[in-house]
Amino acid sequence: MIEDLRKFLKDYEIDGIIIKDLFEIIETLCIKRSYNFFEITPILLITEKKIYLFLDRFSYEEMKEVKDVEMVVIEKAKIDLKIR
Repeated sequence: MIEDLRKFLKDYEIDGIIIKDLFEIIETLCIKRSYNFFEITPILLITEKKIYLFLDRFSYEEMKEVKDVEMVVIEKAKIDLKIR
C-alpha cells in the first residue's frame, strides 16, 4: 500500500499525504495488531522518500515495533491538531 501511495504522490506531484484515522494508519502500515481507538492518537505523514508517524509517548510505546517509519514523539497537547 505504501508504494501505491508513493506512486500517487509522484504521478500527481503531491508533497505528502496525511492520514489521521487510526484504522487507516493500521491498514496502511500493515500492522497486524489491533488497537483501542481511544488509547492512541497517531498521525501518519507519507512523503515520496520518508514515512513519519507523529504520536504521543504512550502511542510510541504501543507502536515502536513498526518498521521503516520515523517516529516523532510530541506532547499530547500538540498532537491534537485541527487537521480536517
